Amino acid sequence: MAVSRLDRLFILLDTGTTPVTRKAAAQQLGEVVKLHPHELNNLLSKVLVYLRSTNWDTRIAAGQAVEAIVKNVPEWNPTPRLKQEPGSDSPMEDSLSSDRLRFDRFDICRLLKHGASLLGSAGAEFEVQDDKSGEIDPKERIARQRKLLQKKLGLDMGAAIGMNTEDLFNDEDLDYSPSSVSLVNKQPTLQAAELIDSEFRAGMSSRQKNKAKRMAKLFAKQRSRDAVEANEKSNDSTDGEPEEKRRKVANVVINQPATDSKSLVENASEEVRHGAGTGLREILKAHGKSGGKMGDSSLEEMIQQHQEWLEDLVIRLLCVFALDRFGDFVSDEVVAPVRETCAQTLGVVLKHMNETGVHKTVDVLLKLLTQEQWEVRHGGLLGIKYALAVRQDMIDTLLPKVLPAVVEGLQDLDDDVRAVAAASLVPVVESLVQLQSQKVPFILNTLWDALLELDDLTASTNSIMILLSSLLTYPQSSSTWLTPILQDMLRHIFQFCILESNQEILDLIHKVWLELLNKASVQYVVAAACPWMGAWLCLMMQPSHLPIDLNMLLEVKTRSKEKAGAKLRQGQTQNKEVIQEYIAGADSIAEDPATRDYVVMRARMMAAKLLGALCCCICDPGVNAVTQEIKPAESLAQLLLFHLNSKSALQRISVALVICEWAALQKECRTVAICVQPCLLGVLSEHLYYDEIAVPFTRMQNECKQLISLLADAHIDIGNRINCSVFTIDQANDLVTSVFNDVTSSFTLNPEVLQQLDSKRQQVQMTVTETNQEWQVLHLRVHTFAACAVVNLQQLPEKLNPVIKPLMEAIKKEENTLVQNYVASCIAKLLQQCTTRSPCPNSKIIKNLCNSLCVDPHLTPLAACPAQAQSGNENSKGPNSDKDGMHHTVTKYRGIITLYRHQKAAFAITSRRGPAPKAPKAPIADLPTGSSASIPTELDEAQKPYVVQRRGAEFALSTIAKHFGAEMAKGLPHLWDAMVGSLRNNIYINNFDRKSLLEKGDAPAQELVNSLQVFEITAASMDIQLHPLLIEHLPHLCMCLQHPSTAVRHMAARCVGVMSKIATMETMNIFLEQVLPWLGAIDDNTKQEGAIEALAYDSGVMEQLDVGIVPYIVLLVVPVLGRMSDQTDSVRFMATQCFATLIRLMPLEAGIPDPPNMSEELIRMKAKERHFLEQLLDGKKLENYKIPVPIKAELRKYQQDGVNWLAFLNKYKLHGILCDDMGLGKTLQSICILASDHCLRAQEYARTKLVDSVPLPSLVVCPPTLTGHWVDEVGKFCSKEYLNPLHYTGPPTERARLQYQVKRHNLIVASYDVVRNDIDFFRNIKFNYCILDEGHVIKNGKTKLSKAVKQLTANYRIILSGTPIQNNVLELWSLFDFLMPGFLGTERQFAARYGKPILASRDARSSSREQEAGVLAMEALHRQVLPFLLRRMKEDVLQDLPPKIIQDYYCILSPLQVQLYEDFAKSRAKCDIDETVSSISLREETEKPKLKATGHVFQLLLDCGLGNGGSSESGTEAVVAQHRILIFCQLKSMLDIVEHDLLRPQLPSVTYLRLDGSIPAGQRHSIVSQFNNDPSIDVLLLTTHVGGLGLNLTGADTVVFVEHDWNPMRDLQAMDRAHRIGQKRVVNVYRLITRGTLEEKIMGLQKFKMNIANTVISQENASLQSMGTEQLLDLFTLDKSTCLMGIQLGESRNKSFKDVSFLSLNILLHSSSPIAVYYSLKKLTFQDGVVGSEQLEEQEQSISDLVVLTLGEMKGSTELLEQSSASLDPDQPHCKTSCELRTGGKVSFEYYQ
Repeated sequence: MAVSRLDRLFILLDTGTTPVTRKAAAQQLGEVVKLHPHELNNLLSKVLVYLRSTNWDTRIAAGQAVEAIVKNVPEWNPTPRLKQEPGSDSPMEDSLSSDRLRFDRFDICRLLKHGASLLGSAGAEFEVQDDKSGEIDPKERIARQRKLLQKKLGLDMGAAIGMNTEDLFNDEDLDYSPSSVSLVNKQPTLQAAELIDSEFRAGMSSRQKNKAKRMAKLFAKQRSRDAVEANEKSNDSTDGEPEEKRRKVANVVINQPATDSKSLVENASEEVRHGAGTGLREILKAHGKSGGKMGDSSLEEMIQQHQEWLEDLVIRLLCVFALDRFGDFVSDEVVAPVRETCAQTLGVVLKHMNETGVHKTVDVLLKLLTQEQWEVRHGGLLGIKYALAVRQDMIDTLLPKVLPAVVEGLQDLDDDVRAVAAASLVPVVESLVQLQSQKVPFILNTLWDALLELDDLTASTNSIMILLSSLLTYPQSSSTWLTPILQDMLRHIFQFCILESNQEILDLIHKVWLELLNKASVQYVVAAACPWMGAWLCLMMQPSHLPIDLNMLLEVKTRSKEKAGAKLRQGQTQNKEVIQEYIAGADSIAEDPATRDYVVMRARMMAAKLLGALCCCICDPGVNAVTQEIKPAESLAQLLLFHLNSKSALQRISVALVICEWAALQKECRTVAICVQPCLLGVLSEHLYYDEIAVPFTRMQNECKQLISLLADAHIDIGNRINCSVFTIDQANDLVTSVFNDVTSSFTLNPEVLQQLDSKRQQVQMTVTETNQEWQVLHLRVHTFAACAVVNLQQLPEKLNPVIKPLMEAIKKEENTLVQNYVASCIAKLLQQCTTRSPCPNSKIIKNLCNSLCVDPHLTPLAACPAQAQSGNENSKGPNSDKDGMHHTVTKYRGIITLYRHQKAAFAITSRRGPAPKAPKAPIADLPTGSSASIPTELDEAQKPYVVQRRGAEFALSTIAKHFGAEMAKGLPHLWDAMVGSLRNNIYINNFDRKSLLEKGDAPAQELVNSLQVFEITAASMDIQLHPLLIEHLPHLCMCLQHPSTAVRHMAARCVGVMSKIATMETMNIFLEQVLPWLGAIDDNTKQEGAIEALAYDSGVMEQLDVGIVPYIVLLVVPVLGRMSDQTDSVRFMATQCFATLIRLMPLEAGIPDPPNMSEELIRMKAKERHFLEQLLDGKKLENYKIPVPIKAELRKYQQDGVNWLAFLNKYKLHGILCDDMGLGKTLQSICILASDHCLRAQEYARTKLVDSVPLPSLVVCPPTLTGHWVDEVGKFCSKEYLNPLHYTGPPTERARLQYQVKRHNLIVASYDVVRNDIDFFRNIKFNYCILDEGHVIKNGKTKLSKAVKQLTANYRIILSGTPIQNNVLELWSLFDFLMPGFLGTERQFAARYGKPILASRDARSSSREQEAGVLAMEALHRQVLPFLLRRMKEDVLQDLPPKIIQDYYCILSPLQVQLYEDFAKSRAKCDIDETVSSISLREETEKPKLKATGHVFQLLLDCGLGNGGSSESGTEAVVAQHRILIFCQLKSMLDIVEHDLLRPQLPSVTYLRLDGSIPAGQRHSIVSQFNNDPSIDVLLLTTHVGGLGLNLTGADTVVFVEHDWNPMRDLQAMDRAHRIGQKRVVNVYRLITRGTLEEKIMGLQKFKMNIANTVISQENASLQSMGTEQLLDLFTLDKSTCLMGIQLGESRNKSFKDVSFLSLNILLHSSSPIAVYYSLKKLTFQDGVVGSEQLEEQEQSISDLVVLTLGEMKGSTELLEQSSASLDPDQPHCKTSCELRTGGKVSFEYYQ
C-alpha cells in the first residue's frame, strides 16, 4: 500500500537523518492542523507514539511537532457569564475543586518518604523470562538465564576480548523465587500516582460519587477512542486542554479525573516521562495563559479555576523533582533529561501563576534542597533556576528568599548540584549585584575556591566560569582580580596559541589576548610581559620537526582527586608519562608535509599577531618616559635586532612577522622603526646559507670532496677548474654537471671506472638538488617576510626592486596558501603607497600579475588550442574511442569547452580501477578550500607550478580589488584597462564582424581571453560602487558569446556567470532579451554554442546563481527544451544537461515572486510558459486532445489521458516512455496518436506545401511475436485511409521485395532483429514516429541491436514498455539515449552521478552516508526523468478488471534430488557428480528429477477440472473446461517434459497448443489467435522468452510458472498476458518453487529488483505530487543470504563460479537434456554481462571445465547438438551467433540453432 504524505511526515519525524529534516517534518504537521482543524485529536494521538519513543531525537522532534500543532490551535478564551443567579449552582465547581491537587493538602516530605523512586526503567528487562521455564531442567534454566542476563548487560562481548565474566554473578543470584520479594520490603513504597490520589486529594461528596458513576459510563465509550492520548497527555484531556473543549465536550473533558496525568509521575520508563514533559511544555507554552478556564463561569470563577489548574500541574511537576532518580552520562557530565524538561515546563507554568502560588512553589523547592539524595537537591535547584529566570518581576522578594540556599548549593559536595546552583544565578546577575551587593564578595570567593578545587572537565566548571565572568563584568566586583594573575594568563594563552591546530580556537585565543591587553592597564601589561618576550619569540621560532623543550612550557597542573579506592597496588610505581609537544600540536605531526607546513605557518602567524599587539603596549609613550633609564621600547628593538642578525632563517622569519603585525597595528614608533628598517633592507640584499640547512649542506660538502678524490684516483685532476675548501650550491652544481662532463669526456676511461664515477656523480647531484630546494624555500620566505615588514613600516627605500622581487616570487612559487594570501595583502598595500610615487612601479606589477593569472591553460584556455590534454597518457587509446567515453571534441572554432571538461571529469571518475579511494582522514578540518593541501593529487609535477602561480595571482588581484574599494578604477587605471581595454578595442557592439575577427588570427583572440580572465577574477571582488561601470560592459560580454574563437566564448560565458551573481537583475534582463534567442539560431552554431555555454551548469549563469536562478527558470526551460533535439551534438548535449538541472529546481519556482524591474513582456512570457510547464509536470493538467480520425473503439478515461500526454509531447517536439502497466492498451493509445498526427500532417501539407509538413512514414519496432498482432490491431481500430501498415518480415529475399512497397504505406511494422539486419535500409528513411514496443529490449546500450535502433531518425520517438527498468537503474540510461541523447549525460556521467551511489548503497556493508547518497541519487533521478514517463497501474485505473491472485506452491526435493543438489553444490561440479550420476540407474534418473514438472503440474491441472481420467463416468465429456491454463517454462527442454511425460501419457484428453522459439515468427500470431478463439483448447505451453512479451491471451484464466526468471519483469510480463483488458475472470497465478534451492533465492532477488524499478518509475510518474523515497533505505538492506545473492548472482562483475554451478544444477534437476544445462550455464554466465571482459581470461578455464563437465554426459556430442537444436535460444534467428557481453566483449562459445 502506498504511504500517505501524512505517514511520510511521521516516518521523517522518526527517521530523518538530520535534526533539520525532522524539524521540517514537525512544522509541516503543524500546517496540517491549520488546514484541517478537525484532525487535531487524530494527529496528537499519532504524535504521542513518537513522544514515547526510545530514541532521543525522535522525542525532541515529536515535541517540536506538538509545538507546531498547538501553535495552530486558536487560544481558548471562553466568554464569561455575567452574574451567577442566586441559588443556582455551578455544575462543575465542586467536583473540580476536589479533583485538583492543592498546596494546602500536599506534603512533599511524606511523598519523599513513601513514594517509589522513578528510575531509568522498571527493570523488567532483567526479570526472569517467563518462557514456561518451569517445564525444563533447573540447571538448564539457570544456564539459559545466565546467558540471557550476560547478553542484556552487554557482557557477552567480554569473552571476545578475553575477559572472564563468569564470576560476576553466581547461580544463587539467578535462582529467582517470586515469593521472597514481599518479605524484603518491610516498608512498602507506593507508586507516586497512587500516593497522590490517596494522600493529597479531598474526599468526594455523595452527589459527586453518583455523578462520577454516570461519567464513568460515558468515559468507557470515549476511552476506547482516546485511549492513546488520555494515557499520557494530562493536558490534552484531563486538564481541560482547550482544543478538546472547542469540540463541545467541555463537561466530559474537565470532569475526567486527573489520574490520567500519571505518566509524568508514575511511568517507570524515563523515555515516557521525558516525552510527557516535552509534550506538556509545548502545549503550556501555547495555551498556559487560559487553559484552565471553563465555559459558563463568571470572570472571577474563571481566574480561580485557572489558578487551581496551574497549581495542580505544579504539584505534579514537583513530585517528579522529588522522585526522579534518572541520570545519564555524557563524557563525565550528568544529564537529567526528565528533571530538566520538567523544570522548563515548571517555568512555563510559573509564568502564568499568581504571586502566592509562586511563593508556595518556591517553598516546596527549598524543602527539596535540604534532602540527602543529590538528585533531589539537583531537581530543586533546577526548579529555582527557572523560577528566577521566568519571574523577574518578583525578583525583589524571590532572590533574598532563595539566595542562602543557592549559595549553599555552590558549596555542595556534588559537582552537578554546584553546576545548577551557578547556572541558576546567571540570569539574575544584575539584580544580584544591585540587591545583594554585600553578598557578592563572598560568592566570588566561593567561586574562585571552587575553581581551584575543580578539574577542568567537571560538570560545574562551565557554569561556574560563566557566573564568575558575568559577575566580574560589573565594576564593583572586578577591580582587583586581573592584576595578580595577568602574567600567568598571558603565558597560558600564548602557549595555547603555539600548540593549537584548530582555526576557531586560534581566533578565540586572539580575541581573548586583545581583550586582556585592553582591560589591564599598560604598566601592568608591560611589567608582566617584558620578562617573557624573549622566551615567547623562541617558542614562535620552534622548528616544526623538533619537540618543544618542556622547560619552556607552563605545566598545566591538574589536582588529582585522591579517592579511597585509588591507592596504588603493591609493587606498582606511579609512572608519569612525558608527553612531547610540537608547534601547532602533536596531532598534525603525522600529516603530509604540505598540510603540516600549513598548520605550523598558521600557528606562527597567530603568535606574531599576539606579539604584535603586545609590542604596541611596550612602545606606548606612557611607559617610555624620557626620564626612564631603561625604556621597554629600546629593549624590544635590541631583542628584535638580535634575532634579525642571526643566521637562522626561522628567527628572521619570526621577527619579520612580528614587525609586520605590529606595524600594521601602530602607525608611529620611531624608536623601533629606525632600528629595524635598515636591518630589514640588509636582510633583503643578503644571500646566506641558513643554520636550518646545515645538515644537508655538510653532507653536500663531504660528497663533493669524495667525488673529487674518486676523480683523482682515476688520475683526473680538476684543481684548475674548481679550487675551494667550501662549495657554494652553485659551485657544487657546476661540479656535477659541466665540470664532470668536460673532464670525463676528455679522458678515455675504463667503462667500469666511468660507471663508478657516474653513479657517485648522480648521488652527489641528488644531494645538491635536495639542499638547493630546502635553501630556496627558506631564502624565499626570509626575503618575502622581510619585504612585507618593510611595506608595513611604510618607509619604502629608494630602490624598490629588492622589496618587489621577493613578493612577486612568492606569488609565483610559494605553495603555502597562507603565505600567498599574506603576500597578496602586502602587494595591495605596496601599490597603495606607490600610487603617488614617480616613477611608479604599479603598471609593471599589475601586468606581471595579469600574466601570472593566465598561465594555467586548463583554466585559461589557449585561443590556438582550447582543449588541453591533462596528461600524456590520456588519449592513448585514440580520440573518441568507445573506451574513452569522451565524445565531445573541441577545436579552435567549434565545440564547447565546458562540456569537454565535464565529460573529462566524468571519465576520470568512472575509469578509476579498483575499490573507491578511501576518504582522507581529516583531523585538520579547517583547511580552507585554497589551502596548500588542495592542489589536486592527480596533477603531474610539470603542471603544479602553473597552478601555484595562477592561484597566487588570483589571491593578489582579488585582494587588490577589495583593498582599493571604490577607488580602484582611478587608483589603478592599468588594472581597469587590463579588465576591459581589450573588450572595448576588439568588440564593436553595433558593428560586430565575425569575419574580420577571424582574419586577425589567434593573437588578438588570446589577448581577449586573457583580458576576460582578469575580468572574471577581479570583478567578483570589486566594490559595489563600481558595479555600474561593470554593467556598462555587459553588452560587450554578450557579443563575445558569438565570437568565432571557442576560447573567447568560454571565457565570456564565465564572465557573464560572474556578472549574473554581482548584478543579477541587469544581467538576466540582457541575457533573456539578447542571448537566449540565439539558442534557436539553428543556422548559426557559434551563436548557439555561446548562448548555451553562458547558461551552462558549470561555467555560466546557472552555476553562479545556483538557487538564485529559480525566478527565471520558467523563461529558460522552454528555449532549452527546444534544443534537446538539436542536430548539433554539443548543443543538444548541453541543452539536455541544462534542462535536467533546471527541471530539478522547478518545484521551487511556484513560491517565489517575480524579481523587481522585470519587464511586462517577460512577465507575460513567464505566465504563458508556466502553463506549459505545469502540463509537462502534471499530466492531470493536460488539455483534452480531440482525435481527428475515427477510431473503432471507445477509449477509457485513462487511455484518453494517455493520448493527451502523447499529443502534448507531439506539440512540443518531445519524446517519452509510455510505461503503463501490462495490458492497459498502450498499443491502442499509440495507434490513436499515429493516425491523428499522420492525418493532421497531410492536411497541413495540402494547405501550405511547406517542407516541414511533408507526409512521412512511421515505424513500429517490436518483438517478432508481435509484428502480426500490431498489423491486426491497426486494422481493427483504424481504417486504411489513415494508417496503412506494411508487415515487413520474412527471409532476406522477401524483405528486399518489400522495400519497394514502403513508399505505398505510411506505417511499417518490423521486428527488432529485422531492423538490426536491415539497418542500412532503415537509417536512410526519415520517419515521423519511431515507436519501440517492449522498448526495454534496448536496455543494454552496447549490443548491436541497440546501436542499430539508435541510428533511426524520426521527428518523434516513443518507447512502450510495461517494465522500463528490469535489473538496474543503468538500463534507464540506454532508453533515454535513444529518446533524448545527452539528457542523462554520457553513460559514464550517468554511472558517476546515479549508478555508482545507487549500486554502492545496495551493498550490505554500505555506510549510512552511502545509503543516504543512494537515496538522494535515486530521488534526483526520479525527478529528472519524471516528466518524460507516464505510468499507470492496473489496480488504479481498471476498477472493472478482476483481481490477480498469485500463489506460491513449494515443491520438496526427493532424497535423490537432494543428494544430487548437495553434491553439485559442494564439489564444484567436477568429480563427485560423475560418480553420483553414473551410479544411479537410468530409470531413476529419468523419472525422479521430473517430480516438479509432472507431479505438481498434474495436480494443478486436475484441480482446474482438466483431464479427469480421460472421460467422466457418465460417458459425456464437457466440450469446454471450466478453466484454461497457460504453462510457462524457461527452457524448451522443460516444456518437452511437460508435454511428453505429463500431457500425452497422463492426460490424453487435455487439448493443448505450444508456442516456443522453434515456431517461426510469422506463425506465432496464428497460434495465439487459435487459442483465443477456440475455447476448447485447454492449455497453451509457452517459454517465458517467446510468450512473455506483448501477447494478448485473455482466453486463459490460470497461469502456471514451472520455472522462474532472474528478471522479475519477465515473469510479470508473462503473467499479464492473461490479466489485461478483456479479461472477465479472476486470474490465478501459481508459481512452483523448489524448497531449499537456488529458486528460493531467485525469488528474493526478483523482489529486490522490483523494488528498485518501482522507486524510480512509480505510478507517481503521472504527476510530481509525491515521491516514495523513504522506503528506499529498507530496500537496500537485504538479509544476508539475499544480499549475497544480489552481489554474486547477476549483479557483481567479479563472478564466482560456484554460483554458476548452482544454477546449472537447478536446471539439471528439472531437465533431462544435458544441452539445456550447457546452454543455461552459458546464458547465466554471459547473457547479462555478469562477467566483465577483464575477468574473462582468468576465468575462462573455470567455465570450460564446467562446460566440459556438463557436456561430458553427451556421447557423440555432434548428434546431440543437432537433435536438441530446439533447446537453444528461442529468440535468435537460425544462424551461427555469439553472445555479446554487456561490457562489449565477445565470448568464444558459439552454438548453432
